[in-house]
Amino acid sequence: MAKMHAGDFDGGLASLQQAEATYMKAEKLGEAEKQHEYAMIQIMDQAKTKLLISVALFRLGRAADAVTTTEEAIPQLNRVKDDTGINAGIRESATSSLKDAQTLLARLESAH
Repeated sequence: MAKMHAGDFDGGLASLQQAEATYMKAEKLGEAEKQHEYAMIQIMDQAKTKLLISVALFRLGRAADAVTTTEEAIPQLNRVKDDTGINAGIRESATSSLKDAQTLLARLESAH
């Protein structure tokens, strides 16, 4: 985030993509160890990271990639939002992030 705030969207994009890959690894580890709630938090955080990646991509003039990345985040957030086996607060956070993702997608599509 700091790199993006400083206007370094290339550097910010690289950092966010690295973080997103780390979440993917953590998701697999969490599910393998049957830590379902932890894995769902990781899925939600991965989706939120994708939304930040989308903003960086858009700022770099890669609107089509930004739309695709945002579209990838939405099913992840829906998955967390709809999981009744996890804490309600986690589901509420996913619901809020889902609304943000849908707003972002609409803006990206209108600018694209």
